[in-house]
Amino acid sequence: MKFNFKKKLPEAAFNLSEMQLKFLTLSFRDESGDLEREFLDRYYTQFITQVRGSLFIAIIFYSIFGILDMHLMPDMIGKLWFIRYAVFLPITAAILVWSYFPSFKKYMQTSLAFVVILAGLGIVVMIVIAPPPANYSYYAGLMLIFIFGYSFIRARFIWASVAGWFIVFCYEIGAIVISDTPLPVLMNNNFFFISANIIGMFSCYSIEYAARRDFFLARLLVKEREKTHEANQHLEERVKERTTMLARANKDFKLEIIERKRVEQELRKIHEELESRVESRTQALKKMHDELEIRVEERTQELKEAKEIADESVRAKGNFLANMSHEIRTPMNAIMGMAELAMNPELEHQLRQEYLSIINSSAKSLLGIINEILDFSKIEAGKMQMEKTPFQLSKIVYNVADLFIEDLRRKKLELVVDIGLDVPEEIIGDPLRIQQVMINLTSNALKFTNKGSICIRVQNLKETDRHVDLKLEVQDTGIGIDEENQKKLFQAFSQADSSTTRRYGGTGLGLAICQKIIGIMGGQIALESTKGKGSLFSFTLTFEKGAGGKPEIPEMPSDLRELNVLAAEGNKASQKVLKDILASFGYNARVVETATDALRLMGDPPAPPPFDLIIADANLADMSGHALAYQIQGMYPASPLPVIVMSDGSFTEAGKSATGAPLVHIQKPIKPSRLFDAIMEAFGHRHLLSSKSHAMDIQEYSCSAKILLAEDNPINQIVAIEILTLAGMTVHRANNGLEAVERVQQENFDVVLMDVQMPEMDGLEATARIRDYLGGRPLPIIAMTAHAMRGDREKCIAAGMDDYISKPIDRFTLYRTLKNHLPEKKFSGQPRAEAPAPKDTPDYNTDINMEEGMGRMGCSRERYMEILSQFCR
Repeated sequence: MKFNFKKKLPEAAFNLSEMQLKFLTLSFRDESGDLEREFLDRYYTQFITQVRGSLFIAIIFYSIFGILDMHLMPDMIGKLWFIRYAVFLPITAAILVWSYFPSFKKYMQTSLAFVVILAGLGIVVMIVIAPPPANYSYYAGLMLIFIFGYSFIRARFIWASVAGWFIVFCYEIGAIVISDTPLPVLMNNNFFFISANIIGMFSCYSIEYAARRDFFLARLLVKEREKTHEANQHLEERVKERTTMLARANKDFKLEIIERKRVEQELRKIHEELESRVESRTQALKKMHDELEIRVEERTQELKEAKEIADESVRAKGNFLANMSHEIRTPMNAIMGMAELAMNPELEHQLRQEYLSIINSSAKSLLGIINEILDFSKIEAGKMQMEKTPFQLSKIVYNVADLFIEDLRRKKLELVVDIGLDVPEEIIGDPLRIQQVMINLTSNALKFTNKGSICIRVQNLKETDRHVDLKLEVQDTGIGIDEENQKKLFQAFSQADSSTTRRYGGTGLGLAICQKIIGIMGGQIALESTKGKGSLFSFTLTFEKGAGGKPEIPEMPSDLRELNVLAAEGNKASQKVLKDILASFGYNARVVETATDALRLMGDPPAPPPFDLIIADANLADMSGHALAYQIQGMYPASPLPVIVMSDGSFTEAGKSATGAPLVHIQKPIKPSRLFDAIMEAFGHRHLLSSKSHAMDIQEYSCSAKILLAEDNPINQIVAIEILTLAGMTVHRANNGLEAVERVQQENFDVVLMDVQMPEMDGLEATARIRDYLGGRPLPIIAMTAHAMRGDREKCIAAGMDDYISKPIDRFTLYRTLKNHLPEKKFSGQPRAEAPAPKDTPDYNTDINMEEGMGRMGCSRERYMEILSQFCR
């Protein structure tokens, strides 16, 4: 608070050695009362604008909260709105208008106290007349009245205190006499209201005391300034006397100067002698300076280069957050694109399953990228730890390929996945980090390739009984990288295209992270690239072999062995992959590049067709795959050949050609399992589809356990219940930690799956209470939570939990964890049979194969429809 005093202050105002105030009213103890009036005038002038603003805000907020009345107690809206709009609003508005008149100055404090009391009484009345628990929301409003009265409206200590205690007193009467408020609620509210009132009084007292102290000190300061002015005048007179004395001394000084000039001449002679000696010394110093200057120039150049490097790093890091969307956008595009394609009602069932699988794998990859961003600081600090867990490398590679299907189709590029048949099915390592590296390399290849193809290749270089050396490559036909940019390509925040109008985007972190991850694994990334001809990134790692051997070749039906297959594929890399897969099936494959070559090999009807199966790319150079299929099938109308058309997934063709012959579609890149399923479907063996094997995977985890699921999110409840009931388990749900404690006290369960973050009571506290209730009795409690940062697992174990599973839930991770904590006798080896669906249950969409869908999910018709509805929402 600033104070200005233009008039000279009376001496009587400063007779006291220190400021004296009345204890309760905080008024100045001056007999004349001038000091108190001057303070109140300046107080009014200082805060009248704030008072008006506070009154205006009170009107606005008191009125707006009437919306809350409408939602909480629509039946009492008339009474509640009468208090707000018929009582408080017009009275407070009248006081606000009155504040613009001079007469308001005298009654400002009384008016402010009245507004606070009026607002508080309004809230108290609403608390009394509103039935619980709706009236509990007004307790916070009463607290806001105290805060408003003490902090914002500028009521002085005595007025604010009287108003506050009056409101508390009115609340006590209303709560005890008028309404039957429960004693715990009354005690709780008394604690908060009285505490708030006392704290507010103390704050208001301190603020007003400080204001009066500043005012008093400001007056003292002005008085001191007046004394200082008088002292300055006295000093001026003494300065004049001193000036006269200095004039006389100056005359004497001139005489002294003349004497000094004589002495100076003598000194000049001495100076000339010294100058000659200095000259010789200067020459020596100059020589030393020249040498030093050369060294400084060299050092300056080094510093300049270092500064340029630092500036480049700072600029790149400044763009880091803005460019990080590149890393996240790739799997998100796959999720959005595949979801949009999957909603097509005319889509074939097999393709719909493929799209849903891609959505699932893309979501997992997106989670991995988020973890990559969080782990980057650990990489920089050298604290990155690699996991060692069994995984299937082929699944990792195909998951990476699925991420980029939508972008590949948009850019009209072909992605080829070439995994050697001698690559072990299962290896031991860190699958997330391997996938992270492959995503980065494939993303870069896609980004810098505008035409042609991208090939992901895995080769077995050397194999022993326990280890295997695998070489992973990502090759593209893109723009390539010149030698100069290759040198800095693996530096953090650095890119081949570093201009301000970068065409290709990116964070500049991908390759640097890849290099460090591969380095930690004991390998090194290599780059071969030619400007304008594409790039080849590769790295070789040694893995420990897992339990699985070489990839399992599907068992062919006896009537489909040793078939003669004609494949039309224009891409050389795809030709090799296709030929290797067909050879592994035991087929005699003939691969050609064009539709013309394929038609030439078909011979001339009516001779029997020389091939049993036709596989054609949808985008051949001279003819589409569909046109080739129709033409070949038209050549043999009596016994039309089954045809498989390979495409990028952007088609919605029917399952049969115009001749009625089988016409099956398969999406690129070609997977052995996809091709096997397509062949089985083309020859009518749908019961042998490889996707059926997923239902068999859970047999070893089939269990009769009784599970308590503590989870507040309904979607997570549905997912967990479906996974558990699919393995034959009985699931009981609790919507929060408090319900979980009550259920454990009422029933016996084999396992409790406990979320950590829940309303009412979190999972950690619920676990502690369950342990206290059980005493020493064992009950496995497993954390199932989205808290997946370092240290979260340790917190759960320390709280009394037996194990930890992070979300999103992996089905078999959950099964394996439960098997570790349940007795062996609980596992029967057979999943629980679902109740048969009613025969009159309608098919809500005839384009959905309900029977096969229920078979793959292992659930009833009603449950399957519920899952579909939830998925659409």
